Amino acid sequence: MLVALRGNQVVYLSPEGLTLRVHGDDDIESSWFLASELYICGNFKQADVVRVFGVSASSVGESVKLYLAYGRSGFWGPPRPELGMRKTGSVRADARDPIR
Repeated sequence: MLVALRGNQVVYLSPEGLTLRVHGDDDIESSWFLASELYICGNFKQADVVRVFGVSASSVGESVKLYLAYGRSGFWGPPRPELGMRKTGSVRADARDPIR
């Protein structure tokens, strides 16, 4: 999976270049929801989520716990202490140029 930043949208691309999901670059909740869903459904290992999303392994664990405890609704609505996750600057820079 590739993650690209196009304008003010984050675009998730399959290895074939097909668009899988799109959301605003300020919608952190959608990023964490997708990362958790990919892990829980068995599509990604924790190391894959860390590499693609540029986050720590412990934050992936917290996100997965949030997903398992609250489902989709855990990522939207009132802030939860479990959701203190942000993309790093280097990941945002890499997202601007998905061709590596």
